[in-house]
Amino acid sequence: MRRIIYFLILLTSPAAFCQMDSLIRVQLTVGGGWGFRTSELNIPDNQLDISTRSPCASLRAMWKPEHMLSIGIESGYLPITQVEAKGTPQVDEDDGTANLSAIPILATLAMDQSGFEFAAGIGVYSLRVAGTSSKGKGIKNSALELGYSFSASYTLELSSILGLGFNVKYYVFTDREIAMIVPQITLAWTMLSY
Repeated sequence: MRRIIYFLILLTSPAAFCQMDSLIRVQLTVGGGWGFRTSELNIPDNQLDISTRSPCASLRAMWKPEHMLSIGIESGYLPITQVEAKGTPQVDEDDGTANLSAIPILATLAMDQSGFEFAAGIGVYSLRVAGTSSKGKGIKNSALELGYSFSASYTLELSSILGLGFNVKYYVFTDREIAMIVPQITLAWTMLSY
C-alpha cells in the first residue's frame, strides 16, 4: 500500500508533468489600448456631454503547458462611460460629472498556436460610479456584475521570455447590456519556466 501512495505522489508531482510536457510556462501579460463602448445609451437629454471612448488597461496571468490549452486569471481597468451635465441656472440646476468604470476578475481559457491566441473568460466585473457636482456634492457607488469576454491576439517573440503583440478584447456585462471592444498593444513576460 505504501508503494502505491509513493507512486501516486510521484505521478502527480510537477516533475512528472515536466516529463509529459517538456515545458510549462507561467506568463504575465500587460496591455494598454483604447476602449469603445459598443452598446447604446438611452439618454435623450441634449444637456449631457457623453464620452464612451477611453484608455483601458489589462493584466493577465496564464499557466501555459506545452500543449495548446492554457488557463489563467485576468483583470484590468475599463472606463466605460463619462458623463458631464450642464445645469440650467434658471431652475437652480448645477453642473456635474459622473464616471462609470469596471474592474474585471475573469477566469480565462486560451488556445495558442504559432503566436496566435484565442481566449474566453467568465467571471465578475466590479462596477464603480463616481461623480461630483459644481456645488461639491459627491456620489460613489459600486456593484458586482456577471460577465464574460472574448479575445484574439498575435504575439511576436522578442526573446525566450519577452513577447510583443496586438490584442482585441470584447467585454460583455450580462445584466446591464453593456459591451466594449478594446484593441490593445500587449507585452508578455514569461516569469517562470519548468
